[in-house]
Amino acid sequence: MTNLITYDYFINDINIPSHDVNSISKITNAITRFQEEVLRSLLGDKLYDAFNLGLSVPSPLTKWINLRDGGVTFDIVVDGETITKTWGGLANSTTKQSLIAYYVYFNYRKSYDVFYTGNSQSKSMSENSEGVDPSVNLTYIYNKFVEMYGKLPVSLFYPYTPVANTFYYDEASAYNFLMANIATYTDWRFTPKPIINPFGI
Repeated sequence: MTNLITYDYFINDINIPSHDVNSISKITNAITRFQEEVLRSLLGDKLYDAFNLGLSVPSPLTKWINLRDGGVTFDIVVDGETITKTWGGLANSTTKQSLIAYYVYFNYRKSYDVFYTGNSQSKSMSENSEGVDPSVNLTYIYNKFVEMYGKLPVSLFYPYTPVANTFYYDEASAYNFLMANIATYTDWRFTPKPIINPFGI
């Protein structure tokens, strides 16, 4: 699949400064690697492949455009109350908001904040600067990704069996959008992801 996001999606709390062409190349490679990983977890293999094929034609069907770009409303029912939400899209080119970008950023930082010296992992230090533990920031980024992806109670994870029209949180997440439109995305298979903390527990 062609990359749905580009370097300019990494803004605000997931900003990655561009120092040179090499750093942009690294980010592009990270997008290529981690975009497929997260979308296969979100959609399932069958829907991912259909989405990929659907976007490859000159005039994609509306359902694929809506999944990618967002900007469409949908209803969820939480605690007996019907709530209307607006789906932001997997890669909204206007707002530059994307759960893919948060997932890529998290994994990019994990990969490039340290490097291997042969017998250990090290972190480069800039002159007149002090290294700080990135775990708190990365925890926030990952949990923000989970909110956009779709947060579920941990008790449902093992094994996860989707129940039609079942919503757990009143967020405009990808899970809620897909659940609200399960009749359209019939091949959807969702893999839950837990929130994390800086201590890894």
